[in-house]
Amino acid sequence: MADRESVIGRDHRIHTPRKLAIGNQELFSLLYLKHGVTAVRDLGQFDDSLPELVDRLNTGELVGPRMYRCGRMLDGNPPSTPGAIEVLSFDEGQRIVAAHAEAGFI
Repeated sequence: MADRESVIGRDHRIHTPRKLAIGNQELFSLLYLKHGVTAVRDLGQFDDSLPELVDRLNTGELVGPRMYRCGRMLDGNPPSTPGAIEVLSFDEGQRIVAAHAEAGFI
């Protein structure tokens, strides 16, 4: 029972490597499976290659875990990371979150 609980309790939130480092996305996908991770949620990756990677994983074209995305990180002014969306008001934040939901991010 302890082994089962440790697997269930694992953290599956990830930061997908950029495609710039060729092969890293495919390698990481295999490593997740090797360690028993069958679903992951990418936290804020904004690399343009990510939608293609998600499609390849979720259709079975590429071996790896099912992948979910949460969209780009929302941040204040100035953003603390490149690619983050700067949010300056509550209303603006609500609009951006609604757009993320509409795009299928979770």
